[in-house]
Amino acid sequence: TEYVAAGHQVAPAVWGQRTSRVLVVVSAVLLAACGVSLWFAHVGGVISLVAASALGVWFVALSARGLVIDVSAATTNAWARRVFRASLLYQTLLFGALAVDTLIARL
Repeated sequence: TEYVAAGHQVAPAVWGQRTSRVLVVVSAVLLAACGVSLWFAHVGGVISLVAASALGVWFVALSARGLVIDVSAATTNAWARRVFRASLLYQTLLFGALAVDTLIARL
């Protein structure tokens, strides 16, 4: 890829595709756990907990699909782009739920 050609060390080039996919899934699980932990830390309310739980399951499931898809470059690139876009949506919706919880708490 362009990164490798520029001399950057990226996970797929250093550790291989399979390990990189596992790292994505592990990261997704940790991200989902952090989202849910906001409720236990009293940062968010019930709305945030429900949103974090649902979004976390969705994001981990989407990420885990990378472990079973075809290893062709086109399929891998499409999956990686989908996971990236999903991470942006995950964060936006979770922060939105936190904002709603904050507004409700101030009423």
